[in-house]
Amino acid sequence: MVSTAPPVSARQSLLHLFALSAFAVAQPLLDMLGRYATFFVAHDATPSDIVQFVLALCVGPPLALALLELGVGSVSGRARRALHLVLVAVLLAIIVLPPLNRTIALAPLVTLAIAGLAGALGAWAYARWTPARMFVTALSPAVLVFPLAFLFTSPAAELVRPEPPVATAAPAVAHPAPVVVVVFDELSLLALMDRDEQIDGARFPNFAALAATATWYRNASAVADNTVIAVPAILTGTLPNHSRLPTAREYPRNLFTLLGGVYELRVSEAVTDLCPRELCPQTGSNASAGGAAVALWRDAGLIYLHMLAPPSLRAGLPDIQRQWTFQFDRLNFQRIIGATLLDRPAAFDSFVNAIQPSRRPTLDFLHVLLPHYPYMYFPSGTPYQAPSPLFGRRPFNFLAPADQLDGAAWGEDEAEAARLEQQRYLNQLILVDHLLGRLLDHLRRTGVFDDTLLIVTADHGVCFRPGRSARYVNEENATDIMAVPLFVKAPHQRSGGIDDRNAETIDILPTIADVLGIAPPWRFDGRSLLDPTGPERTDKVIVSPTSRSNQLDLKRFVFPGTRPTEPEGLTHQLALFGAGALEESVPSPALRVLLAQPVATFPTATRPPALRVVLEQPQRYAQVDPAAPLPAFVQGQVRPPPPPHTALAVAVNGVVRAVTEVLPNQSDAAAFGALVPESAWQAGANTVQILAVVPEGDALALAPLAAEPAGAP
Repeated sequence: MVSTAPPVSARQSLLHLFALSAFAVAQPLLDMLGRYATFFVAHDATPSDIVQFVLALCVGPPLALALLELGVGSVSGRARRALHLVLVAVLLAIIVLPPLNRTIALAPLVTLAIAGLAGALGAWAYARWTPARMFVTALSPAVLVFPLAFLFTSPAAELVRPEPPVATAAPAVAHPAPVVVVVFDELSLLALMDRDEQIDGARFPNFAALAATATWYRNASAVADNTVIAVPAILTGTLPNHSRLPTAREYPRNLFTLLGGVYELRVSEAVTDLCPRELCPQTGSNASAGGAAVALWRDAGLIYLHMLAPPSLRAGLPDIQRQWTFQFDRLNFQRIIGATLLDRPAAFDSFVNAIQPSRRPTLDFLHVLLPHYPYMYFPSGTPYQAPSPLFGRRPFNFLAPADQLDGAAWGEDEAEAARLEQQRYLNQLILVDHLLGRLLDHLRRTGVFDDTLLIVTADHGVCFRPGRSARYVNEENATDIMAVPLFVKAPHQRSGGIDDRNAETIDILPTIADVLGIAPPWRFDGRSLLDPTGPERTDKVIVSPTSRSNQLDLKRFVFPGTRPTEPEGLTHQLALFGAGALEESVPSPALRVLLAQPVATFPTATRPPALRVVLEQPQRYAQVDPAAPLPAFVQGQVRPPPPPHTALAVAVNGVVRAVTEVLPNQSDAAAFGALVPESAWQAGANTVQILAVVPEGDALALAPLAAEPAGAP
């Protein structure tokens, strides 16, 4: 490349690398994380952690490039200048990628080629024209502007300010009693109910046992559909408002500061950070500073990859579409119990085992991300390899206009994918019931059950109905999202009961204060559930983010306060999964005859369809390790795409263990998936076979599909 401009000096090269890196690396990430400041809350980042992160992000990449360039320059000045132009081209291409991904849907290679061409043309102009270099020089103040704007004007700026001293209420406690509060996550009350709208005791015996000894507020509802808003509402007794991060600084009046001057606190917050460090020094202490820093950088890098990757390539990256304000695949359990950072049942057991009799009044609080996505546990607690979060869903571009998207929505044509996910959810919910049983047994075994004020609830629900949003509340899915379990067992309560008065999760803290005989030191929006004197509220309120780009800008919904009867979400669940013991789900009742039967039991189709199957990661079945996550979710593609609703049988070791349908066609193949029961797998080699289900007269025949390797044309 021949240049008509003077050679770029080493000093000028350094300045330009910093300027271009600010636009290519620092600005996109700081803009995104500034708007999603809960990312830092979930990573338990201190103000110094955040400042160090910002400085390293702004200085580290360009400094590394500058050192590389200087190293090459020590050998050859000409080589240094050539390398500098290459680096300029790369940085310009990176600057182009995010807006290109947002505005044009192209094949990955085309997108990368356009960005590369733009970078090359920019570098050519930079090499030939002095005005182009002057323009880059003029951009150099961005090196200071971007980090300063983040640290002082973004929503994350509040996290950088020093935390004020803790002001505990230290109230007079007339009736001190042990308090245990468990907040489950993404647990819809409808999922626990049978046809009579009672707790399904056959499927969830421990929830039913709790209902038998506690007061079940069957008309309880969440006041937010988003964890970082819903949990603070529970802990403060106040309705959510705008622009408040889930931290002690933003919510200084909460359950922990109310009891912290009197009670011993044992607190595990999975996502929020409302317990001040002076009161809860154990929060985050189990994770080493180095480990936390690695997690912070690794997750920030994952976000950056999602910003750069064309939409069709993002499916191969770890998920950030449904909970990327958390710690992604690590799910933030590093903050709770360190080594068991992926083992949510172990996190729950750790909390339970810490509950012990004490001379001092105790508060044991747990917010646990169960049965929250990802759904990856059988009822026994055995983990399995969950599918991609995009399985069965339309690709989600989180860079597109956020107020036009709901990445958690089910399409009208995604009924089978929604059924499979709800099946996995219910399996995981049965595990939650087992964990609840362990808590109840432990409280009785240690002799504290009778004296304890026990509250079990959830922050919000979830919806699996096609054509509805899974998580963002609206007129169509309000009951699925709002209806949450709420059980209150008062000290020395002997029997349970059902209370169908209008209750909301903001009533939990006022109820705790009432039971303990505490005069409220601030005004609650909720009220004690034990106070029958006040007029019943006629409305229920729930708030939801106005867009995915700003989780703290809220819109308000108001619904009738009466309990809905025969809710659609419950009707939908009963139609698919019935009541009582959870059986293996099938797309239609006629296919149930195939389950648990040897393949040889059924005739071979006389006119088999000309289909081939590509199993995803078939090597997983060659050596199954019972101590590792099972390869229980079998998925792949069928080629060419068969007609919609084509049924497939999944046989493991010669026995049909699951029946599913192909999903809506995608290009030249149709995807499928099925959850195979834990009992189907044996240690060592397992054979997995996919068969088409072909109706022949009044019977069903099976047609084994020929397997082909992945990547075959």
